[in-house]
Amino acid sequence: YYPDPDVKTFFYESEDYKFLIKPPLIVDEKINNEKFIKKSEFESLKKLPPYDIVDDLLHSKMQKDWERFLYHFDIERLIFSFQNYGKAYEQAKSGKHKLQIIDDFKKYLSVHWQDRILSYKINESIVRAEEATVEADVEYKVRNLSYVLRYTFRLYKNSQNEWKVFDYTVLRVK
Repeated sequence: YYPDPDVKTFFYESEDYKFLIKPPLIVDEKINNEKFIKKSEFESLKKLPPYDIVDDLLHSKMQKDWERFLYHFDIERLIFSFQNYGKAYEQAKSGKHKLQIIDDFKKYLSVHWQDRILSYKINESIVRAEEATVEADVEYKVRNLSYVLRYTFRLYKNSQNEWKVFDYTVLRVK
């Protein structure tokens, strides 16, 4: 703090203090309950079969629950399906830079899928041991136009026995 802004040679300096501000007990309990419920929901997601994973992925997209939406992807494998992001991720010199690229990619996935989903339907699910393919038709609406895209999601079972989407293709149907 400079008491005289024109004279920068004389100033006051204070000690650094850290404050932890906690919400009222009632609010804190509600926050903890919501966290517990969310955590138990994510635990239940780990046990879902591939077709339910895709169903939940599309449903969370409809609800704009981006945390749940992104949970179903193996981002570090999926990033290589997108040439620009995959190349940047591969050429990143530091871990910090790679994390920034992954964060940018997550934002891209959330923004790229911004058209409003009207409805979706799981057409087919093929499960073979540790890999699965799920085909779904998704109807989108932009202003007064609607269109249907057919997604073919490829999933694998990771070391925690969870199904994760590692690749997908898109074909315009209507």
